[in-house]
Amino acid sequence: MDVSTDRLNITVGGMTCAACVSHVEKALINVDGVTNATVNLALERATVDYLSNVTTISSLRHSIENSGYSFYGTSQDTYNELETAKELSLLKIRFIFSLIVATSIMATSILSYDNNTLFMILATPIQFWAGAPIFSRALSALKHRMTNMNTLITIGTFTAYFYSVTITIIHDYTDIAVSSETYFETSSAIVGIVLLGRHIESKSKAKVSDAIKSLMSLHPPTSRVIRNGLETIIPSEDTVLGDMIRLKPSEKIPVDGNVIEGSSWVDESMLTGESSPIEKTAGSKVYAATLNTRGTMIIEATGTGRETVLSRIADLVEDAQGSKAPIQRLADTISRYFIPVVLAISVITLICWVILGPSPIYAILTAVSVLVIACPCALGLATPTAIMVGTGKGAKLGILISNGEILETLHNVDTVVFDKTGTLTEGSPKVTDIIPNGIDSNHLLKLAASVEQRSEHPVADAIVDAALEASIELSDVNGFASTPGRGVRGYVDGLHISVNSINYIDGKDSSVSHLLTKSRELSLKRKTVVEVTCDGKSKGLIAVSDPIRRSSKETINTLDKMHIETVMLTGDNTATAAAVASELSIKNTIAEVLPEEKVKQIVSLQQKGKKIAMVGDGINDAAALAQADVGIAMGTGTDIAIEYSDITLLSTNLTKLIDVISLSKNTMRTIRQNIFWAFLYNVILIPVAAGILYPFFSTNGVPLPLRPFLGEFGLLNPILAATAMALSSIAVISNSLRLKRF
Repeated sequence: MDVSTDRLNITVGGMTCAACVSHVEKALINVDGVTNATVNLALERATVDYLSNVTTISSLRHSIENSGYSFYGTSQDTYNELETAKELSLLKIRFIFSLIVATSIMATSILSYDNNTLFMILATPIQFWAGAPIFSRALSALKHRMTNMNTLITIGTFTAYFYSVTITIIHDYTDIAVSSETYFETSSAIVGIVLLGRHIESKSKAKVSDAIKSLMSLHPPTSRVIRNGLETIIPSEDTVLGDMIRLKPSEKIPVDGNVIEGSSWVDESMLTGESSPIEKTAGSKVYAATLNTRGTMIIEATGTGRETVLSRIADLVEDAQGSKAPIQRLADTISRYFIPVVLAISVITLICWVILGPSPIYAILTAVSVLVIACPCALGLATPTAIMVGTGKGAKLGILISNGEILETLHNVDTVVFDKTGTLTEGSPKVTDIIPNGIDSNHLLKLAASVEQRSEHPVADAIVDAALEASIELSDVNGFASTPGRGVRGYVDGLHISVNSINYIDGKDSSVSHLLTKSRELSLKRKTVVEVTCDGKSKGLIAVSDPIRRSSKETINTLDKMHIETVMLTGDNTATAAAVASELSIKNTIAEVLPEEKVKQIVSLQQKGKKIAMVGDGINDAAALAQADVGIAMGTGTDIAIEYSDITLLSTNLTKLIDVISLSKNTMRTIRQNIFWAFLYNVILIPVAAGILYPFFSTNGVPLPLRPFLGEFGLLNPILAATAMALSSIAVISNSLRLKRF
């Protein structure tokens, strides 16, 4: 029985830290039929691979909700953003109300109007209504014997609140003599600041994940469709395959399609990153969301809705943004133990300051400060936010990056291996020389083109095009056969014709020695030469020249400045390869390599300790691309180029390679900065919150400028601790957003 595995993206609400990520992943993995689950905190999304005949979406929903989190639907659902917007709006009301109450209590206290009963009445709805999202998720985690960021906030605020309630009842309603000092403003302010931080964090996350939204917003809303001879304007989502669509100047193209009638120039910069418009004539392919700049065309729809290249690119970007880089494992591992350790530190702090502190109240405040200042969410956001912004920026530059792991691998690459044809060169060669040997030039071209018309090699295309331009009528070929890297053969008009790489001319045959000499001369001029034989006898040579891309030399020079070694790997003859390498200043060239041998060459370089990025056309070099540490395909969004590469450069501009390498280095630098500051924040401020500075200030007191932060004895105010906690996550996200300016 066939077992079908499906992938589903689920929007999950209520996650606040890396511990939440671990809880949701664990809950989903425990569902029968789920083979893998990855949760992205910054994207608030779970990517689940599951057996469709075992697992249902309903069971996935129950597992998430039973863990105390919200199921906001799949990526295909339309209510995700609406539900998130509602939650964000309510969150805003909660934090504004909390901060108003906290400020009112503090202002009243400053005016020396202490009314603890009034303060208790004001603080109670903050504790049980405004803070409900925090406390309910902490309770859900407790039910599953788990802890998360909500656990720390709940314990901290309830400690301050119930201590204050106890003091109020004893002081105001009994005859027992106790201090009247309460901390209702502390519990209310902590709730308000935490909710404010999460509101700002959510807004910042939206900026981090706007790459997909901006891509999909490029689709024009309507299409001018010709049906039954009538031209009507319909919503673009209502177009179907085969529809004829008229495009006028300055209109965006609503679907993928083929030009049937007319011609124009199309700006494909949003897809490829290239600013120069591309000419489109009958038979040309056009892509959704690109801009028709000049003429009028009629196209036939070949891809609509989710089947357009743009939609598939958006899906790839979404998958990449949800992926995890290996560097994140460190943060995940630490976060797993972080909250239990913080709880232990808080308890130890409480006990120590009850024994050693100036008064028991300071013990409670320091314990609360430890709980609310700890920030595992900053650690949890350190990697995914940078990955999301990095892959999104790549998409805007016309670079598709398959996942976060590739970004991490690419920044360590020290050697780039280039295919020649279609990568360093334009990939559109032209016939430059025909050298017949006892035969008419046109006849030689006819024989060669008749066989090559069945081949898909760029050299074959050049020979066929030359014959057609010369108005030569081609003959049918029978018994066609192709040997990659060597040539093609078949029967034309009863003659056995072969078109072979010049590398395989029999040098012992004196009758072709002059052809060998001529081929060497042509090769030194950077031309690819093939030999045409008829019934085993050489009938001449055809030379083809493939112009070097204008961006190739700049790219090679830049890689050299970056201290990245370059290698050219080609099946072309040694002389031609050397000429190209010399012109581009490539020091290492491996020529006359058959396609199946390219993989062996990549392996050989890897065995020497090289980290290899292979750049090819994404089709003929599929095996070598797969073997390299990073496979980079030059393409225009074709299915094969996207499928077989780790990275796809959607334009033909090779300098995009420099962009993606630089982007990977900047992304990894940002991730390291995020992790460093998140670690440093917790390593420094948790001890400060625990009162490590008290011995330094216990005798002479805290200097006046520092007292708003450290009080009289060097003990951190819990309200400031909550503020610092919120700012740490915002700082990590803001640092990641700087990648947008790359």
